[in-house]
Formats: sequence, structure tokens, C-alpha cells
Amino acid sequence: MIYLTTPIGLTKYSRDSLTDPVVESFLNRDLIFCLQTEDGADCILTDKKNLLNGHWHSPLLVVDVSTLESLATSDDSIARLLEIQSENQPDNTRNKLLSLIFYFSFNNVPSSSTLIQRWLIDAGIEASEDLSLAEAVSEIRTGLSESTHEKVEYYLKHLAEQASADSDKGRGIEPGYLDEAFSLPGVNYGLMPCFDRYSGNDSPGEGYCFYADQIAETSMLIEDHAFIVAGLSISVTQLARMTESAYPLFFNNLLKTIIISERDILSLGRLLHEYPDLFSVLSDQYKVRLHLISVNREHTYYAAEFIPGKGFSASLIPDALPVFLRLTK
Repeated sequence: MIYLTTPIGLTKYSRDSLTDPVVESFLNRDLIFCLQTEDGADCILTDKKNLLNGHWHSPLLVVDVSTLESLATSDDSIARLLEIQSENQPDNTRNKLLSLIFYFSFNNVPSSSTLIQRWLIDAGIEASEDLSLAEAVSEIRTGLSESTHEKVEYYLKHLAEQASADSDKGRGIEPGYLDEAFSLPGVNYGLMPCFDRYSGNDSPGEGYCFYADQIAETSMLIEDHAFIVAGLSISVTQLARMTESAYPLFFNNLLKTIIISERDILSLGRLLHEYPDLFSVLSDQYKVRLHLISVNREHTYYAAEFIPGKGFSASLIPDALPVFLRLTK
């Protein structure tokens, strides 16, 4: 379910109708800023390819170019930054910068200036290591006008109202809790569930049996002095925030591998399955022990050491569902 902002409110589009030349002109950007309403405003950066091909687990609000421009020019803190940047940046970076400003301003979790800087560099907006632009973007988060917040909340309110009356409820099999997952007929837990909030296919994909990203145990993100517990449905962006300071080599390798438009889409579970060697730096350079934690229908938890060279399948427990990765510092 995709809803596009318009001057009179929201308009729902199917994926097929998004390819209409008029509608597509709103989306012709390298970075598209979107919002979801689960647990507040959940921000997503993606691109046209993923937007057109994706299946999303909850309604997606796509903020078009004209709406971003209108919000930006009516907010003094954003307008000042854009005016300064227009003297130093080519015109084709303006839309990307706008998407990033709103993405970091409305995200549930604040980001460090160095992480914002990395996103700016990867988007082709910033080429130097100077943090001045990143710091300015970071400061906008607390400097947005009440009017800007009200306008965004207006769109989110209408998104929730329209989506609640919509008969199109998403992607197929997506249990909301563990017991529901284990009650699914014919589920083979030797196959990996899909932990992404998005899929490019009508089914979770080859080798996947259902969507597990709505199960609470897969979305945990906890850290103390001894452990990090990371649910398999957390995004690459969430993983990057968690590892930026403590494990910079892993952080850099992660962001070199996953492009900016997929960091809010792809999950830790997919990384472990498709890019297991990424995690070797954690064990080799930082001496972090990795364990894949799975749970069975009796709610018994199992820990299997995750060895990057052997891949994800070697850590799977028969008849148990993998739910999170435990990092022992």
C-alpha cells in the first residue's frame, strides 16, 4: 500500500500505476523519503526501483518533491541551510539533500554527525570529511518549526485513516508473534524466514517460507557492558548506528557493501544469510563471539556459534526459528 502526497491530501497507488509518466515524475530521484506509521513515524530512504518493485508490510507514505520543497521553504531552519548550500552544490543534489534532511529530522532515533556525514558522502552530496554540513543537518532535528511537525502529522494521520479502511493488507504470511509462526501449516524451519520489511517478489523469495519481521523477538536491539542482542529484522541502518563507534572497520565494510537506498530495507537476517563474510572482521579484528539464537515451539532457546566462513545455514537449529544474533564483547 503506497500513498503519495498531493496538494489536496493523499492518493493511493498500486505499483503498476506508479509507472505512469506523470506519477513517475514525482519519483524521479535517487533518494525517495518515505514514512511508515508503525510505532510512530518510521523513516525510510529508498529509490524508485525498490519502491516500484517492493511489497511493504505496512502502509507507506511517499513524500513527493513538491511537498518536500513546500515544507522546506516554509521552515526557516531548513530554508537557511538550503540557501547556504545552493552556493556550493549543483542543482541535482538539492532533492537528495532535502530527502536526507527530512529523513534525519523525523527519524525515531537521532543519528551522530559522523553517521550523517557518511550518508551525505554516499549520496554524492559531500565529498570532504568536514562535518559542518552534517552538524547543520543534525541541528535541524531540534530546530524544526511547530508548523512543519503539524503538516507531517497531518499526512500521517490521513495515512492511518485511509490505510485502516483499505482491504489490501500486505504481503502474505506474516505472523505477529512466535506461537502464531509455529502454528503455520507446513512451515519448514530449515528454511530461513524473510526478516526484511520489504520484498521484491509476491512471495518472501526463493528459499523463504514466511515473513518474520513482525515478531517482537526479531526486532530487539539491546546492549550492555558484555553483550549486544540484535534481532534479525533490524535494518542495516540500525546495525550501523550500533556498531559505528565500537567496530569502525565493520561499520565501513557494511556501508561499502549495502548502498544507501537499501539500508532501511535489508535486514540483519539477510546480511547473515547472503553476506556472512562481512561479519568475519568482528571475530578476527575485535575478538567478538557471534551466536545465532533460535527458539522452538516450546520456547526453548538455543545458541549456535555463527562462523562467517561457514555461513548462516550451518548455525540453524532443526525445528527452531532464528530470532536474534548475540555478540559477546
